[in-house]
Amino acid sequence: MQTKKHMRRQKGEGSITQMPNGNYKATITIGRGIDGKQKRRSVTAPTKKELLEKISMLRLDKTPAQAREMTFSELYEEYKREALRDKALSTQRGYTTLWNRIKDEVGGLKLSRLNANLINSLLLSFVKETGEPLANSTLIQNRRYLSAIFNFAIAKDYISRNPTHGVLKGMKGTKRADLEIISDSDLERMLEDAKDRDKQFFPNSDQIHLYPFILFAVASGMRRGEILGLRKSCVDMETGKVDIRAQVQYNTADLPLKTKRAYRQIFVDLPVLELVMADSDPESDFVFSNRRTHEHISMATLGGTFLRFLNAYDNRPFPTFSIHNLRHYHATKLITAGIDIKSVSRRLGHSDIMTTLERYAHWLPEVDSIAKSIVGANLI
Repeated sequence: MQTKKHMRRQKGEGSITQMPNGNYKATITIGRGIDGKQKRRSVTAPTKKELLEKISMLRLDKTPAQAREMTFSELYEEYKREALRDKALSTQRGYTTLWNRIKDEVGGLKLSRLNANLINSLLLSFVKETGEPLANSTLIQNRRYLSAIFNFAIAKDYISRNPTHGVLKGMKGTKRADLEIISDSDLERMLEDAKDRDKQFFPNSDQIHLYPFILFAVASGMRRGEILGLRKSCVDMETGKVDIRAQVQYNTADLPLKTKRAYRQIFVDLPVLELVMADSDPESDFVFSNRRTHEHISMATLGGTFLRFLNAYDNRPFPTFSIHNLRHYHATKLITAGIDIKSVSRRLGHSDIMTTLERYAHWLPEVDSIAKSIVGANLI
């Protein structure tokens, strides 16, 4: 009587058995289903070579079958549970906004039905509450979010290729050159207005003192969430060293920073630090705090206070001006003063030096005008 003959298998071949009739059989795992359980398939062929070819074809063909079993809504819920929870709150909010825009359109669709044309049309249909189209940069960010979700599905063996490939092809985000920098005179006026405003509200302990905040933002170049999350224990008043290792996101303090390079130590001019610390709440460990609760200030509270200040004093230097423009001012001042771009990038906590170059290099025509005289007439 003939018996099955088991053959030693190489990596990736699955379990290969020679049947009594001489044919070869293999059982391989082709991924996991939406229930989390492994999916296994059996293949038979008259020769081992043909069997391996069938295995290869099965591995290539496994994902469309699984894709037909799962809707985009199910994929998103799994992505949210396993991957999204570890991302920054601002990123989670971005995904939530995207999901609210697309859930009615594609939430119930099977993954196999999603393609570049459908996604491209969907993204281009997005509009603001005013009815205006979304900015290119916002559309590109939404595409990145979708791409991350589909890459997650590929890693799970639910699909074989990312359907966002080719979406928004050729579209570019807003150029950083379009952003404006506050002038020295406008900044001086804003600081004077902030002093005047703080004096009016000084008796009210609930109010945020804007003068020290604006001054510190300009002097440090820190992000607003990093400033709101800064604790006094992270400030060395002897050397001026500031240890940046946490941030406020929305209404939550002590959150991790977005990238590894965001964790950094910088030095801030001591007279600025002395003024800021002298103005701070003695009952709080936060450098900038809610003077009633002695806890951190939320992003919304800061944003609302700053907006009311700009409107009340009519000192907005340009329509798109925001707190983040104070950081841009700091960066360009450093570069025009001759600080090398690598040091500026490290001080700002950018993820890489290219980010700094893309944002600020073309804002500096003064540097080019100096460069022209270094090599030129001296050769004549």
